[in-house]
Amino acid sequence: MIYTILYTTLILAILTAIVLWLVRKSKESVDLYEKRVRKISEIISMPSERAKLLALKYIQDERMFRCVADPIDDNFPFKLPQSVYELLQHYSSIESVRGETKISRADIGVWYMDPRFTKIGSDVEHIDILCCGQDERIYDFDGTEEGEEEKSTSLFPNIYYYIVNTSAALYGEYIYDTDGKFVE
Repeated sequence: MIYTILYTTLILAILTAIVLWLVRKSKESVDLYEKRVRKISEIISMPSERAKLLALKYIQDERMFRCVADPIDDNFPFKLPQSVYELLQHYSSIESVRGETKISRADIGVWYMDPRFTKIGSDVEHIDILCCGQDERIYDFDGTEEGEEEKSTSLFPNIYYYIVNTSAALYGEYIYDTDGKFVE
């Protein structure tokens, strides 16, 4: 009888510890998610010219991106946003050193999930980087998005904002000062 009580008490203590650990981890995940949403909001709210300057600065940093400069004068067979056209007219590919972000001329094509979108690159976990005609907005979809609200959370004003966001997510130590502000 005493062994049953001890055994039950031990099992309850272990289960309690596991539940507390899961709750703590869940809270940490929520805190990280909220912090990330705040950073994205900060990025999206910056002026367009600043996003462009930062993005161009970041892609030149070899610690962050590998770029293949291959200027061309030709037009692309797809209508692209001006910001995407500017980048891909100068670079055949822009690839993050960490992570799996890649924007590339070779990837330009109709998106297999929805022909309204043009694929211009890819990111982690089967995420495609997309644009829609000459609309400047950039989407990162994996095909599981449902409804306009969910699609709007995977949206950046243009390719420069997308690059700044990727840089912030992958290379915070290079782009933020000690106060958490972008280094100019």
